[in-house]
Amino acid sequence: MHRLRTLILALTAALTLAGAAAAQYYEPARGTAERAALMDTLRPLAIGYLGAPVEFVVQDPRVSGDLAMAFVMAQRPGGGQIDMAATP
Repeated sequence: MHRLRTLILALTAALTLAGAAAAQYYEPARGTAERAALMDTLRPLAIGYLGAPVEFVVQDPRVSGDLAMAFVMAQRPGGGQIDMAATP
C-alpha cells in the first residue's frame, strides 16, 4: 500500500510539473512578423523536398523562449494539393 501511495504521489507531481511547463508557451498571432518568420524558417526545407512554391496550413503554433513548434500541412499557394510523384 505504501508503494502504491508513493507511485500515485510521484505521478501526480510529474503531471503537475508537466502541466506547469506546458503552460509557459504562447501562440504567435496570425499575420504577425514572428509567425511569418517561423514559417519562413521551415520553407527552404519544404521546398527542398516538395519543390517550390510551398505555403503552410498551420495548426497549434507554440513558442517558448527560443524554441518553437507547430503542426503544418504543406500545400501549393491557394490550397492546391502537392503531387508527390512530381516532387524532387
